Amino acid sequence: MFTAEQYRAKAIEYSNLTRSANGPNEVCEYQRLERSFTELADNAQWVTDSHDKMPRIPPRRGEGPTLDHFARSLARPCIAALSAGLILHWLRTQL
Repeated sequence: MFTAEQYRAKAIEYSNLTRSANGPNEVCEYQRLERSFTELADNAQWVTDSHDKMPRIPPRRGEGPTLDHFARSLARPCIAALSAGLILHWLRTQL
């Protein structure tokens, strides 16, 4: 998974490409990509900042951790990571 800094670097790269674009279609495309990577950076930063705030469900007394326990504690970070991966895959197929 990419870090927020890597997403922000890519957004800056597309922002710089906007200045040297050949026509309005390229400008729009670079601006769209810049916004996408900025949003991915914001989401990655949120996941990093909120990781310790995620609810943790302690295992039942006398039992070890259950699959349900792990699923609940990892749901949001996993969904965020999968979403970011799907978006990146989609972006790569659009270029």
